[in-house]
Amino acid sequence: MFGYVAKENYKRLKSINLSGCSQLDKTDTNISTPGSFIFLAGMPRSGTTWIAKIFDSHPDVLYRHEPDSRGRLNAIPLFAQRANAESHNNDFQKFLECVSHLRDEKTCASLPIFPKSYISPSAQLIQGAMIYLAKSSAKVLGRSYVPQLFNTKRHPQIRLTWKSIESLGRIGLIATLAPDSRSLLILRHPCGYVASTLRGETGKQFECLDSAAEDYGLFEPLLAAPSSSKFGLTIDSLKKLDPVERLAWRWVLYYEHAISEVSSLSQVCIVRYEDFCADPIMEARQAFQFTNLNWSLQTERFIASSTAKDVKGYYSLTRNPLSASRRWETEIDRSIQQRIWNIAGDTAPGRYYDF
Repeated sequence: MFGYVAKENYKRLKSINLSGCSQLDKTDTNISTPGSFIFLAGMPRSGTTWIAKIFDSHPDVLYRHEPDSRGRLNAIPLFAQRANAESHNNDFQKFLECVSHLRDEKTCASLPIFPKSYISPSAQLIQGAMIYLAKSSAKVLGRSYVPQLFNTKRHPQIRLTWKSIESLGRIGLIATLAPDSRSLLILRHPCGYVASTLRGETGKQFECLDSAAEDYGLFEPLLAAPSSSKFGLTIDSLKKLDPVERLAWRWVLYYEHAISEVSSLSQVCIVRYEDFCADPIMEARQAFQFTNLNWSLQTERFIASSTAKDVKGYYSLTRNPLSASRRWETEIDRSIQQRIWNIAGDTAPGRYYDF
């Protein structure tokens, strides 16, 4: 069910780095009502990319894929508190002004590409060719840029939508600074998160080769968040655990913070990846309704095509969603599942699930 429990409706501090804005269209500086953007946030390996592409399939959406990567939002702590929102307002507004005008291939050229209401069919063909060229160039040069063949000011129907696995801990602050925005906080079962993460690390699928279970530089600010104090954890106590247990705690601490930050915000809805897998059309319809998007047959076609068969590949967007969401049940031993659940079960995010 959409918004499984929807509350009342639904450190790395550096100078902000807007280097990704170096390729901006200086004549096109504003999307209509920029505060009405849609924000999708969740942990890595939680179905965020597929759900984001469901939104991108809408013809009025201007999608940006993880625009806060590459240090662009480092001026705001990873695990920010909405109580401190005002002190970060200027930094966030600078970032938001930049987002729709980013031109780097990673951010504005994620596949598949969808026809849009704000770009003509001929321009769409040219834009698509440029995107594929940029992707080819990025493999050689490391980074490339894509020209934008439309002017956002001429199309007030555009809805800026961005997805992040980095700013889950900032979701409460972001929603507070943009009360007209709509955000989805995306959960995935802790066993599913742990199993997928272990599979990706074993297959060397991640850019960072360090184990997530040993990322103590991330655990430190996580443990410093007020929502973590109830667990009595320290870095030393975490180091005594095995990798599976540390990953389970990573899941708990991330979502404990995020859920505590959005619990009273009607502009944020908590959703489960598993519900999208079970009934993607219904969940997408309700997600669009919550974010004030009308239903699109183009979205319906994308959901049908992306769920019609299983295409091998760790990052594949075409798969049987029910099989994908339940793969962990046979992928990791029952004893490991139980250890994860012993940690995650009696927590705020754990209460969204049964074991």
